[in-house]
Amino acid sequence: MIKFLRTVIFTGWVLSLTACNLPLGRNVPTPDVIATQVAATMQVVVVATATGGSNPGGSPVNPQTTPTATIEATVTLTPTVSPSPTPDISDPAILLGEPAYQNNLDSASAFFSGGSTSYEDSYSRFRVAGGVLEMTSFNPTGWRGWRLTSRQPGRFYVECTFNTVACSGSDHYGLVVRAPDYGSGQGYYFGLTCDGRYALQVWTASGVSSIQDFTRSDEIKAGPGQTNRMGLWVDGAVFKVYLNGKLIKEFNSSTITAPGYLGVYIASTSAPNTVVQLDRIAYWNLP
Repeated sequence: MIKFLRTVIFTGWVLSLTACNLPLGRNVPTPDVIATQVAATMQVVVVATATGGSNPGGSPVNPQTTPTATIEATVTLTPTVSPSPTPDISDPAILLGEPAYQNNLDSASAFFSGGSTSYEDSYSRFRVAGGVLEMTSFNPTGWRGWRLTSRQPGRFYVECTFNTVACSGSDHYGLVVRAPDYGSGQGYYFGLTCDGRYALQVWTASGVSSIQDFTRSDEIKAGPGQTNRMGLWVDGAVFKVYLNGKLIKEFNSSTITAPGYLGVYIASTSAPNTVVQLDRIAYWNLP
C-alpha cells in the first residue's frame, strides 16, 4: 500500500512538472520547450517504478523512492526529395520533337551502299563497326577527309554526337552541310578542334574561306576521350551554331544556297592518326 501511494505521488509530481514547463510566451527556447518540440515528433513511453527496503517485521527501514525511466522512441524521418533537373527547352533536340531522320550507326547504310562498311585512301579511312562510324586521318597535313549521306534537307537542324579517341591541338572534325556533290568536297563545314575551338567555314571552287575562324568556347569538351554534341541550324542564309545543346552564335551566309548533302569530316594537323567516332546523326525539318 505504501509503494502504491508513493507511485501515485511520483506520478502527480511528474504531471505537475510537465504543467509548469509550458512556454508561456517565452521568446528564447528553454530545455523544457525543446523537450516539448522533440515530443511532437517522437512517441515516448515512460515507465516509473518505486523501490524501498523493509525489515523482517514488515515495517519500512529508511524508505526511499528512486524513480527510473525507460524511454522508447519511434522517429519517423521524411526523406528529402531532390528536384529533377529542368530540361533546356532552347535545345533544338528537345524543342523540335522527334527528328525527321536519325541513324545510330547500328548499320553502315547511312554512309555506304552495296554491303560495304568502309572506305580508305591515302589520307583517311571511314568504317562502320561497333555502333559507330570511325574516322581516321593518317597524316597531319590538314587534308579534309569527308563522307556524305544521301540526305538533302532544305530548312533543317542537324546534330551529330562525336567521341574523340586520339587527337591533339588543332586536329579537327565535324559536320558538312549543303555539299553539292560527292566528289568536290565543297559545302559548309562546322568543325571543332581537339583543344576546344570551333569554326564555320565554306568550301567553294575558289577554296576554303572562314565565316567564323576557329574560336575558343567553354562549351566544348576538349581533348581525347570526350563526347561532344554538335548542332547546326540552317534556314536560308541563317546559320546557328550549337554546342552540347546550347546556342553559341548566329551567322549569315549566302555563298551556297541550294540544298545539298549532309555528312561528316576529319582533318589532322597536329599529329598522325587522328581518330574520332561518329555515334549518332539526326536532323529535324524546321517548322
